[in-house]
Amino acid sequence: MRPQDRASAGFSGQDRRDRLRVAIGGWCLEVACFEEALAAALRSRWGSFAAARGTNAPAGALLLLERAHRAEVLGGWGEGGHYRIEARRDGEALEVLSHHFRLRRSPGEEGLWRLRLLAQEQEPAERIVENALRYVVAHLAWQEGGLALHAAGVVRGSAAYVFAGPSRSGKTTLVGLSRPCTSLGDDFAVLLPAGRGAWRTTAVPFDNSERAPDAEPGAFFPVRGLWRIFPAARHRLERLEPLRAAASLLGCVTFAGALPGFEGALAERVERVARETGFAHLHFARDPGFWEWLAGD
Repeated sequence: MRPQDRASAGFSGQDRRDRLRVAIGGWCLEVACFEEALAAALRSRWGSFAAARGTNAPAGALLLLERAHRAEVLGGWGEGGHYRIEARRDGEALEVLSHHFRLRRSPGEEGLWRLRLLAQEQEPAERIVENALRYVVAHLAWQEGGLALHAAGVVRGSAAYVFAGPSRSGKTTLVGLSRPCTSLGDDFAVLLPAGRGAWRTTAVPFDNSERAPDAEPGAFFPVRGLWRIFPAARHRLERLEPLRAAASLLGCVTFAGALPGFEGALAERVERVARETGFAHLHFARDPGFWEWLAGD
């Protein structure tokens, strides 16, 4: 039985009507909202990635949105400017907590995630849903042997170039300097294995502008290279020895400490991605001349 079929009995007709589907790579992720205004805000935010209801594609994951109470979420919103997401096992269930949501997947409900949102004024509900959806996408990527990164991606020619780095490292700036390359999103990227040491990536509707990029939803692109970026006075590439490369890339993995069950594979997978993508550091100035350094990389 599909996850959306299992869930329908617990929701009213209004809830079933306010559903939208989000196309990310080969995944079709369905979001069942508790009010029409939230569904409309998400459709506006995700643009062409959010298909109109009625599509025949099966949902790869279903988020059922409900209302939460403050006791269900993490406290300490905004302490030190750090946005926390924590995950834990509750028996066989997986529970993910942040400041304004609780996300839970229970045994026997593969693909079904119950997302409870806290009503408050500090963060728009659509942004909370997006943060939870990023976690679900990262979880799907791990299940398929891939990796989710704090990264921007652009398509140049027919290949993807992925630039990783934490907040304020220059990802959005680099995407802007790369025009007319097509942006795949400037804040979050997934890498999936493509066989024989190759990797592929796809467009995501997650962007610092809080507006989905113009890339075609669902398309995959071979990864030409992966770099961690650092603003600098001049352009240069820095090659790293394998151990240092893996440690640097690990610092760009999203939810690295909040994926119970994957801890044992983390170091090995990060090392593999770093090795097979030719991971390096890119020090870049605020002009598009860094592409000359990447052309022969």
